[in-house]
Amino acid sequence: MYFCGQGMLSNKEVSTIFKTIGGLMELHGENDFKTKSYANAAFQIGRIHEPVMELEEDDLAKRQGIGKSVAAKIVELRNSGTIAALEELMAITPPGIIEILRIKGLGGKKVGVIWRELGIETIGELLYACNENRLSKLKGFGEKTQESVIQSINYYQSNQGKFRYATIAAIVDEMLAAMQQQLTSGKIALCGAIRRQDNIIDVVQFIVNTSANISQHLSAFSFLEIKEQNETLITGKAQNDIHFQINIVEDAQFYFELFIRSGDEGFVNSVLPKLNGKTQFDSEEALFEAAGEPYRAPELRVAAIKQVETDNPIVRFEDIQGVVHNHSTWSDGKNTVAEMAEACKKKWIFLFCNF
Repeated sequence: MYFCGQGMLSNKEVSTIFKTIGGLMELHGENDFKTKSYANAAFQIGRIHEPVMELEEDDLAKRQGIGKSVAAKIVELRNSGTIAALEELMAITPPGIIEILRIKGLGGKKVGVIWRELGIETIGELLYACNENRLSKLKGFGEKTQESVIQSINYYQSNQGKFRYATIAAIVDEMLAAMQQQLTSGKIALCGAIRRQDNIIDVVQFIVNTSANISQHLSAFSFLEIKEQNETLITGKAQNDIHFQINIVEDAQFYFELFIRSGDEGFVNSVLPKLNGKTQFDSEEALFEAAGEPYRAPELRVAAIKQVETDNPIVRFEDIQGVVHNHSTWSDGKNTVAEMAEACKKKWIFLFCNF
């Protein structure tokens, strides 16, 4: 569960693991107290502001909603990369049932009924049963629940493989660093939506030059599952089912191709004619200069942005003077109002509003 043996799991990822354990326990008929304790632990882990994977077992055990049993399992996860109890539960659960547990509104008990009474083991089979009106006839379901399940499945399927930028940014940075460390003879960089830091990412794109000889190093990238490969393109999945694409380009055209693949179509097409067919550059800055355009950071390479301030185009942390929507422990936040106010004082943030 570690990335390349290096990156430690975030609190959110640890929380998800314990939520999964609780759901699987409920699915297999464990007592309610035990399953709810794992669900509560998952919630509390998400509220802890320190990295739980770095905390001592005694400290963890004293935290609200954690206790000795969960604390021991967090330490087990840190030391071995997995939890034996989770592996045992997954071994007796069809993969499709584990996926059905991700559908909003279906807890372990309901999924257990669907599995045992209808013999359903995949999301596709569940949707088919809903369309045949079979789910509504099960005790405890009904037509409203069935319609809600259909909507949840449609939403889940439409968002498969899509991630918020903030969710995967750190993982992608680790992937890039690992690849750069291995490909010492060439160049590799991010491109596409991930380089622009778009809100939603459906594929993480890399660009690499031929001198890097990436095909000879793929075995070193254990975090990549290769699906297709040819002389100019490598595709597949990485950690957490993140789809990736590696574009292989000629050395002399690396920066031109990096530019082409980093902006949106409208922006790129507005600059290309100004290059007069030139495709070889020593840097992206040189490309913009040849086009008679001020350099734009990748985040600003969208056609919708017509004009950019050349001196200070991107909002930096030090530009922020206030934070106006914050969640404290009064609702679903991780920190108290006092802690958040003190942090704002240290960062010279002058306006702070709590919700």
